[in-house]
Amino acid sequence: MKEEWDSQMVICDGLEDYLYERIIDAYKMGMSVIEISRVISRRADHVHDLLRKTGRIRAIERRGSRSMFSLDPMLAKEFGAISYSFAKWCAGWKFDAGTAARAIQLPHDVTGPDQYVVALRRDFPEYYCKRHDMPPSQLAPLFAEDEHPTVEINWDKERNCYLARVIEYPEIEESGRSLTMAFKRMADSYRIKQIDEAITLYQNVSETNVKVAVPCSC
Repeated sequence: MKEEWDSQMVICDGLEDYLYERIIDAYKMGMSVIEISRVISRRADHVHDLLRKTGRIRAIERRGSRSMFSLDPMLAKEFGAISYSFAKWCAGWKFDAGTAARAIQLPHDVTGPDQYVVALRRDFPEYYCKRHDMPPSQLAPLFAEDEHPTVEINWDKERNCYLARVIEYPEIEESGRSLTMAFKRMADSYRIKQIDEAITLYQNVSETNVKVAVPCSC
């Protein structure tokens, strides 16, 4: 089911446009690429490419990028597990890759980390806890990856179309002339709901926290 959700990238109607607008809104507000990808169950590189194409993230300079830095093997494995590169991660956070690589390898104060470590802690809390011998429960991610909901798709004779609905959220119901289109529209509606809730949560957390590392939206 995850592969199906990841593959539904192009939807030719207003739902697609609004979803992309909300992704951009979330990023401008301060959510990271990885946090957004968790919320909408979309691969991080897909979210990254959208933000790059809309001018929110700069393109990566390919030449010499591999020789600029070296990573802790355990961290490199974390990036590999989500098919997202360290260079893209740095671009998403507006970091210089070489500076960031050196910064996260240096000893630092866990109670007062710099912007690089804060970003690492937000996007890879499990890795951070292992590195500092902390119980995972002490640093749970603000945005956990959502389990895929139960989907029901039926042909509606009266409306002469397919209806796709999310069982857990009856208010999410979309139609389509084909089964695929009904599913795509329902998937986007669900993702819009998830990212709207995440934006609200992030706003509330930002208002209560003194310091929050935020990717520069300039």
